[in-house]
Amino acid sequence: DTVSIHYDPMIAKLIVWDRDRDAALRRLKGALAAYQVVGVTTNIEFLNMIAADVAFANAELDTGFIARHEKRLFPETKPASDTVLASAALYLLLAREAEGKKSAANSVDAYSPWHSTSGWRLNVDNHHTINFIDGENAVSVTAHYRPGGYSLELPGGEMLVSGEIGDRGEVLADLGGRRFTVSVVCHGADMFIIDSGRSHRLVIHDPLLALEADDGLGGRLTAPMPGKIVNVLVENGAAVVKGTPLVIMEAMKMEHTISAPRDGVLAEIYYRVGDLVNEGAELLSFVTEGEAA
Repeated sequence: DTVSIHYDPMIAKLIVWDRDRDAALRRLKGALAAYQVVGVTTNIEFLNMIAADVAFANAELDTGFIARHEKRLFPETKPASDTVLASAALYLLLAREAEGKKSAANSVDAYSPWHSTSGWRLNVDNHHTINFIDGENAVSVTAHYRPGGYSLELPGGEMLVSGEIGDRGEVLADLGGRRFTVSVVCHGADMFIIDSGRSHRLVIHDPLLALEADDGLGGRLTAPMPGKIVNVLVENGAAVVKGTPLVIMEAMKMEHTISAPRDGVLAEIYYRVGDLVNEGAELLSFVTEGEAA
């Protein structure tokens, strides 16, 4: 479904009740942990932090609550845990294995090595490396193939994992002897790993594809959704570095910043403050410094 800019950004309302505040809070935490929303930005993490806060549990509430407890309610973003990375890697390995079996079943040569997902290499241990982008950081997970599972090299050390993908795409995982269910949603290169209401986004990174994307970017920066231009932060001809904010849009009462994808020069800006734009509209053209010269 497409939600237009003419609607309120609220997508769900959660109401809980019980015999007293403590019981209602437990019910609230359980309900928040059951939410699984990806594809749009939500405040579920923020609501989880509020529900878990001691001051909120004690009903120490007033209009200054958020400002007073800002450090607790808005903690620094932490890198993906070994559990998140292991869950993501296990999902990809299991999906790859299932795809290999499917290809073999539909092939005239079911035993062709091209269908193998064993990670076989000549004279070395069978292994496969998966590259992720976690926020601004690159992280790799190397999987060594073992009977019935995998041994993963993670930032925190080695972990034996095994599992299967359920009917709804969830991972029924055994991670280092701990068994639990993790939901995984893939959209293109994006992976969302959801565990107990906590969602973590990883991007599957293929260095070769990344180079192709950089070479073929074409300098087009487009609107991610319908909205209004509320600020243009650069001028035509401005030289900027990767990550520089260029344009701010407002959609559904939220602001979205369009940033420079790499170092370069703004060739032309197509819209002014106050203009309404459609999803996919080209906002400005962007060239590398070499192209500008």
